[in-house]
Amino acid sequence: MKVRKDQLVSIWKKFLVGDRQACREIFYKCYLDLYNYGMRLGFSKEIVEDQIQELFLYLYEHCEDLNSEVNNVLSYLMISLRRRLINMKHFDYTELSADDTLDHFELGIEDIIVHGEDSKSLETVFAKTLDQLPARQREVIYLKYYYNFSIPEIVEVTGISYQVVANMLYRAIKKLRKEEQLRRLLS
Repeated sequence: MKVRKDQLVSIWKKFLVGDRQACREIFYKCYLDLYNYGMRLGFSKEIVEDQIQELFLYLYEHCEDLNSEVNNVLSYLMISLRRRLINMKHFDYTELSADDTLDHFELGIEDIIVHGEDSKSLETVFAKTLDQLPARQREVIYLKYYYNFSIPEIVEVTGISYQVVANMLYRAIKKLRKEEQLRRLLS
């Protein structure tokens, strides 16, 4: 569910002043995005669901200690979820470092291409080109174009420096533009 940033900030502020219903509203508005993000980082369904529940339980119990200056609630929640997942000791596979988990970042073609697009060849070429990108570039592209995050927000979520994020976006877009079949299909 796509929700405007300012709507979430307004709900967040209500939550911070004691409106417990606002916590529930944030949960329902952000759950699917958080779930998809956790799954794209390579964690199992159960672990992602558990950590989202734990995150919101923590928020509910500690609302008075939370940052009231949040400009992007979804970004804030993604950062929190990412940290929880990476700091976990029990993975679906062998123990991994924070960098290793990104190797499993998957970007679904349906997340980027408009759902009304009827060109299967465009989807195939686009998916193939995205799959050739390194995992971190796919993650940055996903955050930038699916969630419309700014570079500073991507920096917050990923923990990568501003310049590296900008370079990754540039390289990924450059690679996408170089794909001859993709250019032909889009023109």
